[in-house]
Amino acid sequence: MARLVLHATLAAAVALGAGGCYGPHVADCAYACNSTPDCPDSTTCDVGRHACRTSDSTGACGAAADAAPTDTRVAEGLGPIDAVTDSPTDAPWRIVQTNGNDTGVIAVMPTLEGSTLIVAGQFGNTGLLDVSDDAGNKYVRIDNSTAIFDGPGSPGVELWFASAAHGHATKITATGPATASPFPAVAWEVAGLGGPTDSMPVAAVLSGQAATLDPTSPPLTATRFGELIITGTDFETGLENLSVGFTEDSVVDGDGWAHLTSPVSPPGTYQATWRLGTPGRYCATAAAFVVGP
Repeated sequence: MARLVLHATLAAAVALGAGGCYGPHVADCAYACNSTPDCPDSTTCDVGRHACRTSDSTGACGAAADAAPTDTRVAEGLGPIDAVTDSPTDAPWRIVQTNGNDTGVIAVMPTLEGSTLIVAGQFGNTGLLDVSDDAGNKYVRIDNSTAIFDGPGSPGVELWFASAAHGHATKITATGPATASPFPAVAWEVAGLGGPTDSMPVAAVLSGQAATLDPTSPPLTATRFGELIITGTDFETGLENLSVGFTEDSVVDGDGWAHLTSPVSPPGTYQATWRLGTPGRYCATAAAFVVGP
C-alpha cells in the first residue's frame, strides 16, 4: 500500500543496482551454499557454515557480512544486489537470505536442506489462500498472525512458514484470490532454528492503527535466549527508516519487513519502531520463533 521510500541503509545498494552495469564486489559470506559450484567466481564453499568464503577469509563470518545489504533483489524493477548472511554463523540461528517482490512471486537462491522458510504477505480483501514453492515444501499460516488495515474485509498482512524445509527451492509464491491484484510478499530463509516441525510460533498483531509518524510492530515477549522475531507491516505512507535493534530486510512497496537483529538476544519484550515520511495509518504482524534443542 505504501509508496516506495528507501530505507537509508539500503540506499547505496539501490543506487548501484539502478545503474546500467552492475558488478558488485563479492563479500565474504555473502552467499549461501551447499558446495563450491553454488558460489560466485573467486569464492569457495565453507560447507560447515554453508557460506561462500573469499580467499582471504578466516574464522567465522562476521563484520564484513554484517555491513552489507540484506536483499537479494531490490523491488520496483531495480537490479539485484548481494544476498548476505547478516548474523554470525556461529550463533544459534542465522539469516541465510531475504528477498521480496511486489507480485507475490519471490525468486530466491537455492535454499538449504533443513532451513526454516518464513513468508510475510499482504492481501486485498481476504487473507492469503496459500504459500508454496517449487521444492514442494508445506507452508502453514501462523496462528493469530493476520493483521487487517481497517476492519473485516479490508487489506492486511500475515505470516506463513515451513519448518525443516526441503532444499533447492528457487521460487516461493504467495497466492491470493484469483480476482485479487498481486500484492507484495517477502521471504526469509533461516538456518539453525531447529525444533519440532509442528511447533507453532507465537504471533501478535496490531490492526486498524491510527495515523502516526512512528508506527510499531506488536510487542512480543521472548521467553528464551536467542529467539528470532520477524515482523511485516502495511503502511499507508512511505517508510523512511527503522529503529536500532531490528534490521529492515526489504524495501518492497515501502513497507516494513524486518527481523530482530541479534541472534543472541536475552529474554525480554521486543518491538520494532519505524519512521514514516508523513503520518499514515498502518497494520502490523509479528511472530517469535524459538530455537530448538
